[in-house]
Amino acid sequence: MNKARGLTEPPQAKNTGVVFNTLYPGCVAETALFRDAPKLFQQVLPRFQKNITKGYVSQLFAGERVAQVVAERDFARSGAHWSSGNRQPEGAKPFAQYLSTKATNISRAGRLWELSASDGGSRSCRQIRLKLG
Repeated sequence: MNKARGLTEPPQAKNTGVVFNTLYPGCVAETALFRDAPKLFQQVLPRFQKNITKGYVSQLFAGERVAQVVAERDFARSGAHWSSGNRQPEGAKPFAQYLSTKATNISRAGRLWELSASDGGSRSCRQIRLKLG
């Protein structure tokens, strides 16, 4: 999110009609995301999400939410971080999530953008965190 926020502020991004936002589609457990996790974990996680946390997200649901955020005018708000709304009642729309002070700090976002653009992402997350302060 911080990198997307960094894109919303430069003068060249203003008045372009381009929207920079992010979406957390939820934890899509039945994908290759967990291919390196132990087999037991791969079997238990989807069941745990469906029955205990109620946070289960199917690939179809996640894809539909991504398509909504990309295509529907309701989501054309730069700087928003959309939640999939997967724990809401049936038919509920994604919503803009509250962001922490660090996530909304424009100078931090700009600095993160500079650091990641300057070395192609070869620095570790810890090194970047130290530089951001």
